[in-house]
Amino acid sequence: MKVKKFFVVVLAAIFCLGIAACHGSEESQDNEASQGNEASEDNETSQGNEASEDNEASEDNEASEDNEASQGTEEISGNTESMTSDAGETIAVTEIESYPFAEEPSQFALINLCPCVVVDGVAYLYEDGSWNEIQSDEKLANIYSGDIFCGLTTAGGIVISSEEWDDYESDPLGSAGIYYNAEMMMELTTGEKIEQLSSSIFHECIIALSDDGKTELFVNGAGYDVADSLVVEEVSGNYLRTDSGDVYVVNYTYRETINSMSVKLEKVSSDKIRSISACPTAKRCIGIKSDGSIEVWSDLEGDLASDFQNIEMVSMGYNYCVAVGEDGKAYFSAYDSELDEAIDACLKEMTGKVIRVTCEYQRIAIMFDDYSICMIDIDSL
Repeated sequence: MKVKKFFVVVLAAIFCLGIAACHGSEESQDNEASQGNEASEDNETSQGNEASEDNEASEDNEASEDNEASQGTEEISGNTESMTSDAGETIAVTEIESYPFAEEPSQFALINLCPCVVVDGVAYLYEDGSWNEIQSDEKLANIYSGDIFCGLTTAGGIVISSEEWDDYESDPLGSAGIYYNAEMMMELTTGEKIEQLSSSIFHECIIALSDDGKTELFVNGAGYDVADSLVVEEVSGNYLRTDSGDVYVVNYTYRETINSMSVKLEKVSSDKIRSISACPTAKRCIGIKSDGSIEVWSDLEGDLASDFQNIEMVSMGYNYCVAVGEDGKAYFSAYDSELDEAIDACLKEMTGKVIRVTCEYQRIAIMFDDYSICMIDIDSL
């Protein structure tokens, strides 16, 4: 796979198509559904964001299966076997033992449901039974899970998969809202050094944190300054964490009838949170407190990770989370109690010290201290 640094050259025809798609009634109305904002009456239909329809039904806690199943399951070469939980559920688990690098990866993500790591500034994707370098002219500082490869360079630029972008340019209306927002975000941030992204740029909204401290929300092809008076240290999904450990959610509402965007910050915690992880397609976020316990902010009802203690890292999925404790063990929690019990039983069968976890859609990836990787497919249940 090759990636290219994305310099926006907006041809008039594509730009007009993008504007039409951005401000059309279908896209503006989907903004309300995917974010769960209560205000806009205009926003009732979907723009085609892969999770927005499911987010409206998320209160039933049954939309997750529809949302995740629609993404498909990428076949991964490796030692795949079935594990049976105490409750009798069969879970597909894939073990990847080959790791040709001499050091621990600095980043770990899932790209199109395949493991991806960054080692010494170079990204490698595991597919077809081997690790393949993702070619880039610059060293990478971060990568972001998603269907399409997206990363940040050490110089603060964004790299993406050239193949998918070429497909978009040949058919710009295919996923107009998401791609147009990504296109305009790149144009609006030209010359800036970006330190963090809240997710891959191929989502309906992205928060970018620049090295000068500026925090911007990009949605509907426009950028909006947020948190001007705050010192932001971390961004994830629709959430941000300040240097004092406070957590805020960024709410936005687009009213098509008056072509107006309202962006508001809402403080959700003052509990000295040291790390956050949010779902990029729904208003669900999990944070690690200074004492290693967990705090959750979500549009779903029910307990999630309420019994987690001494947690070192955590990754938020659509309706579940996976974490690593100080003891080097992986822990799982879901709003679905049956799913919770099945995956938790599966994790208890695993040996070895866990050093990294990540999740995307309905797949979990766990890396151990010998750099082997275990993949768990929730869809197999």
